[in-house]
Amino acid sequence: MLNLKPGDLISCKIQSSTIVIPYRKYDEIKTFTIVSATEHGYYVFVPHFYYLNGCVKVNSIRIKNLNIDKKYMDENIAYVQENFIFALVKKQDGLCCKICFEFFPYAVPNQEDKETLICYACRQRPNYNK
Repeated sequence: MLNLKPGDLISCKIQSSTIVIPYRKYDEIKTFTIVSATEHGYYVFVPHFYYLNGCVKVNSIRIKNLNIDKKYMDENIAYVQENFIFALVKKQDGLCCKICFEFFPYAVPNQEDKETLICYACRQRPNYNK
């Protein structure tokens, strides 16, 4: 697995408004921002001026279940399996807060598990974002 996280940029090949496997014929290459990572793939932000088959709107349930930042509410996202990624454009250095899901560039884990970040605001007001 590529071990990408929200904020990283990937490129995918597009044919007839559908993301295709990198070795297939394509019409164009688009760059997307990852908004959520799952075990087998990634959810990417699709700007309103792109038309892409299979897009869904972000709602409060998806924000909670997929750990998507609230700034993507009512925006379009699409699911991209790892083998559909053509290229890694930019890998962000940093982490997302486990509670509010905000991305902090250059952040390092600050919890005992050595993998998790809880931002200062969430540590000061633990019930604020729940």
